[in-house]
Amino acid sequence: MDHHQLIDLTRRALKLARDQTTDLAPRQHTVHAREYTSLERHERDRAMLMSSPQLVGYVSELPRPGSYCTKTVLGRSVLLTRTSDGSVRAFDNVCLHRQAQVATGCGTAKRFSCPYHAWTY
Repeated sequence: MDHHQLIDLTRRALKLARDQTTDLAPRQHTVHAREYTSLERHERDRAMLMSSPQLVGYVSELPRPGSYCTKTVLGRSVLLTRTSDGSVRAFDNVCLHRQAQVATGCGTAKRFSCPYHAWTY
């Protein structure tokens, strides 16, 4: 960027800051405080997020078949695993019987067992 461009951009930025405005939108946009505190809005946002794919980790965290890692995503415990064919799978990290977590942390395992009645996955 040459010296004249830098001066022009600096003047523009200072004017916008002084005038408390922007030239990137036709007018100011206001969001009411109720949008941040509404339980209904929270539930809608959560439903939208839960219905779309979420980035929960990196494939490098599961370097080989049998690798696993647990994550908390939007308040839910998720179990990520690398299968024998090299693909990555994600599951709710709970036993279907007692809802206990079947894994913690990261490591390697061929199967996961519930601590209550040894249901195995």
